[in-house]
Amino acid sequence: MLQHYMNQLPSKIGKKVIYEIYINDKTEAQVAQELHISQQVVNKWKRKMIRELSRKITS
Repeated sequence: MLQHYMNQLPSKIGKKVIYEIYINDKTEAQVAQELHISQQVVNKWKRKMIRELSRKITS
């Protein structure tokens, strides 16, 4: 069921961040390095996508 909601996320980068952190158990720093973005940006994407998932699940 989670995969269904993740597929509905609007951002390719956001999906990647969530997948790598929560499915592949990587740190924000590891994801940032892989995507060539700052850890702060990874954290912002993570928070944004968690809010979006929560909104979709509760609606």
